[in-house]
Amino acid sequence: PHGRAAAEADPAGAAAFEALAEGRWRIRFAAGREELSEAAAGRVEDLGRRIAEAARTGRVTVEAQSSGPEADVSAARRLSLGRALAVKAALASGGLSPTRIDLRPLGRTPEAVDAADILPPAAGARRSTDGAR
Repeated sequence: PHGRAAAEADPAGAAAFEALAEGRWRIRFAAGREELSEAAAGRVEDLGRRIAEAARTGRVTVEAQSSGPEADVSAARRLSLGRALAVKAALASGGLSPTRIDLRPLGRTPEAVDAADILPPAAGARRSTDGAR
């Protein structure tokens, strides 16, 4: 609530949600923050509702990462976990069963972005063949 209101003041909140290839969605976060903006939370809830209605089975994966801190692997992993949990909560608020949502808190990756990617059931099933090992 308090952190969420502070994030809402971010003018980039509305642009923080973007479509990627293979039906994936990316939610951008402010550096060092794990809360969703109000705009992003609403869009993630809507996505959760659409996934629940379109696919009654299959797992959704949330891959969260952070740009730092570069020198503290544990802090970066905790931050990415907080982001994954915030996205999971919003998806569940939209009606997607929390038992269908897998979390992958990646910490700081070579991409070094402050984001969480939502992989719908079909994309999640293909993730093992996308070349990332």
